Amino acid sequence: MSVEERVKKVEEELERIKKQLRKHAAKRKTSLTDKFAMHDHAQSLVRWFEEMENELHSTLKPEHYKDLKEIIKNFSNLVDNALGTVP
Repeated sequence: MSVEERVKKVEEELERIKKQLRKHAAKRKTSLTDKFAMHDHAQSLVRWFEEMENELHSTLKPEHYKDLKEIIKNFSNLVDNALGTVP
């Protein structure tokens, strides 16, 4: 197989992959209403975790509370980053 044939084959394969990706992306598109609903749900989960953090402060050992606080902080940051709410 010559170099030109290999290049042609690779280009065809890339085009096939691009078509597949476009097809998958079209299936995954969400409406603006769905995006707002996901945003609201994620924010309510963050608020719930933050409320639980305050309640569990008195019942957990200090080292466990510190771990939980770090998890909640990371979760909150993850949600903010995913939703694009971080400046």
